[in-house]
Amino acid sequence: MLVRSNLANSLFRLGRVAEAWPLYEAVLTFEMERHGAEHEDTLKARGSLAVCMKEMGDVEGAMREEEAVLAWLEGGGRADATYESCLLYTSDAADEEDSVDL
Repeated sequence: MLVRSNLANSLFRLGRVAEAWPLYEAVLTFEMERHGAEHEDTLKARGSLAVCMKEMGDVEGAMREEEAVLAWLEGGGRADATYESCLLYTSDAADEEDSVDL
Protein backbone atom coordinates (compact mmCIF):
# COMPACT_ATOMS: atom_id res chain seq x y z
CA MET A 1 0.00 0.00 0.00
CA LEU A 2 2.98 2.29 0.54
CA VAL A 3 3.72 2.18 -3.18
CA ARG A 4 0.13 3.15 -3.98
CA SER A 5 0.30 6.03 -1.52
CA ASN A 6 3.63 7.22 -2.94
CA LEU A 7 2.26 7.04 -6.48
CA ALA A 8 -0.79 9.06 -5.44
CA ASN A 9 1.48 11.71 -3.89
CA SER A 10 3.62 11.86 -7.04
CA LEU A 11 0.59 12.17 -9.31
CA PHE A 12 -0.81 14.89 -7.09
CA ARG A 13 2.41 16.88 -7.14
CA LEU A 14 2.53 16.58 -10.93
CA GLY A 15 -0.94 18.10 -11.12
CA ARG A 16 -2.58 14.81 -12.11
CA VAL A 17 -5.03 15.08 -9.25
CA ALA A 18 -7.87 13.18 -10.94
CA GLU A 19 -5.56 10.16 -11.24
CA ALA A 20 -4.40 10.49 -7.64
CA TRP A 21 -7.90 10.61 -6.13
CA PRO A 22 -8.85 6.92 -6.59
CA LEU A 23 -5.45 5.88 -5.29
CA TYR A 24 -5.94 7.96 -2.14
CA GLU A 25 -9.40 6.40 -1.74
CA ALA A 26 -7.94 2.90 -2.10
CA VAL A 27 -5.28 3.66 0.52
CA LEU A 28 -7.92 4.96 2.92
CA THR A 29 -10.13 1.89 2.41
CA PHE A 30 -7.16 -0.40 3.02
CA GLU A 31 -6.08 1.44 6.16
CA MET A 32 -9.64 1.49 7.56
CA GLU A 33 -10.00 -2.26 7.02
CA ARG A 34 -6.55 -3.04 8.36
CA HIS A 35 -6.34 -0.68 11.34
CA GLY A 36 -9.73 0.90 11.98
CA ALA A 37 -10.95 4.47 11.75
CA GLU A 38 -8.81 5.99 14.48
CA HIS A 39 -5.41 4.55 13.63
CA GLU A 40 -2.68 7.02 12.72
CA ASP A 41 -2.19 5.52 9.23
CA THR A 42 -5.91 5.82 8.54
CA LEU A 43 -5.89 9.44 9.63
CA LYS A 44 -2.90 10.20 7.43
CA ALA A 45 -4.80 8.69 4.50
CA ARG A 46 -7.85 10.82 5.36
CA GLY A 47 -5.72 13.96 5.40
CA SER A 48 -4.17 13.21 2.03
CA LEU A 49 -7.55 12.36 0.51
CA ALA A 50 -9.04 15.57 1.90
CA VAL A 51 -6.41 17.73 0.22
CA CYS A 52 -6.95 15.89 -3.06
CA MET A 53 -10.74 16.21 -2.82
CA LYS A 54 -10.45 19.92 -2.13
CA GLU A 55 -8.19 20.38 -5.14
CA MET A 56 -10.76 18.56 -7.32
CA GLY A 57 -13.55 20.84 -6.08
CA ASP A 58 -15.23 18.43 -3.64
CA VAL A 59 -14.99 20.80 -0.71
CA GLU A 60 -17.82 19.12 1.20
CA GLY A 61 -16.14 15.72 0.90
CA ALA A 62 -12.84 17.23 1.98
CA MET A 63 -14.50 18.79 5.00
CA ARG A 64 -15.94 15.41 6.05
CA GLU A 65 -12.47 13.88 5.99
CA GLU A 66 -10.91 16.84 7.80
CA GLU A 67 -13.65 16.79 10.44
CA ALA A 68 -12.93 13.11 11.12
CA VAL A 69 -9.26 13.90 11.69
CA LEU A 70 -10.08 16.93 13.82
CA ALA A 71 -12.50 14.92 15.98
CA TRP A 72 -9.72 12.40 16.63
CA LEU A 73 -7.25 15.12 17.53
CA GLU A 74 -9.73 16.87 19.82
CA GLY A 75 -10.51 13.54 21.45
CA GLY A 76 -6.95 13.26 22.64
CA GLY A 77 -5.27 11.90 19.53
CA ARG A 78 -1.75 13.06 18.87
CA ALA A 79 -0.44 14.22 15.52
CA ASP A 80 3.15 13.09 15.31
CA ALA A 81 5.75 14.55 12.96
CA THR A 82 4.98 11.93 10.29
CA TYR A 83 1.29 12.83 10.20
CA GLU A 84 2.01 16.55 10.16
CA SER A 85 4.54 16.17 7.35
CA CYS A 86 2.01 14.17 5.34
CA LEU A 87 -0.50 17.01 5.53
CA LEU A 88 2.16 19.61 4.81
CA TYR A 89 3.43 17.63 1.81
CA THR A 90 0.06 17.44 0.14
CA SER A 91 -1.18 20.88 1.17
CA ASP A 92 2.03 22.57 0.01
CA ALA A 93 1.60 20.95 -3.38
CA ALA A 94 -2.03 22.08 -3.51
CA ASP A 95 -0.99 25.67 -2.81
CA GLU A 96 1.57 25.81 -5.59
CA GLU A 97 0.37 27.12 -8.93
CA ASP A 98 3.30 25.91 -10.99
CA SER A 99 4.49 22.37 -11.49
CA VAL A 100 6.88 20.97 -8.94
CA ASP A 101 10.38 19.76 -9.78
CA LEU A 102 10.83 16.30 -8.33
